[in-house]
Amino acid sequence: MDILNDEGIDLSKNTSQTLSSKLIDDVSYIFAMSSSHIMAVENMFPEAIEKTFLVTEFCDNQSIRNTDVPDPYGGSRKEYEHTKELLNVSLPGLLKFLETKI
Repeated sequence: MDILNDEGIDLSKNTSQTLSSKLIDDVSYIFAMSSSHIMAVENMFPEAIEKTFLVTEFCDNQSIRNTDVPDPYGGSRKEYEHTKELLNVSLPGLLKFLETKI
């Protein structure tokens, strides 16, 4: 959480939630951090695969595009920093994708 705080991001009220049919129906897109997450969505909700994407799928950096973003949970600060950097490089492309859908 220190890294998020350093970036001015407060997730203190954020809670995780289990995927459900209602949640799948209510969202336009699902962005996953890893290919295993995408496979889980596909197995549980095959109808959602068309709106499910890897968060790095739209990255302009070819060496990062379509790679998994590691979950640093329980890891070192360096691991959290690595995940932050991958997201910082990937999210601008994802935002461009979303802008084309508005």
